[in-house]
Amino acid sequence: MICRHAPFLSLLAFLGAVVSNIPAMAVPADGVRYEPAMEPDPLADPRAIPGGRIRIFAGAAPKSLNYLLDNNSFTAQVFGMMFESLLSGTSISPDHAPGLARAWTVSEDGRTFTFEIDPAARWSDGQPVTAEDVCWTFRKIVEPGSLAGAFKMELETFDAPTSQ
Repeated sequence: MICRHAPFLSLLAFLGAVVSNIPAMAVPADGVRYEPAMEPDPLADPRAIPGGRIRIFAGAAPKSLNYLLDNNSFTAQVFGMMFESLLSGTSISPDHAPGLARAWTVSEDGRTFTFEIDPAARWSDGQPVTAEDVCWTFRKIVEPGSLAGAFKMELETFDAPTSQ
């Protein structure tokens, strides 16, 4: 069932960036909760119409568009455009912005991250995205046969996530 779960490659890989970018601050006993306010992106054209086509020069045809099976820059680019990550960036701030996670908490010791999946997040078939989907992807990335490259190296430093 790779098609259904593979999107989380990019979102779990982003976890490594989260660890390195947590702002230095006094952390309350129960950790820090992040719920960033979303502002309109000044670089986005408000007249933009969703949908349409995008064309990218790919060079040689990839073996797969599944980044777990074919580690190349074109596959990574397509994968990144097709699937949402837990967190994303913004053009107006160096801070993280919600993606599939609408909020997240960092423990007092900075070693445990808890992500709340947006209840509106859905797969193309209308089924809800779950925490177990994220955990499944983590396991697929770090398993021995995965070709997820740099993502795999970053995630191998973390304990496997659990869903609640």
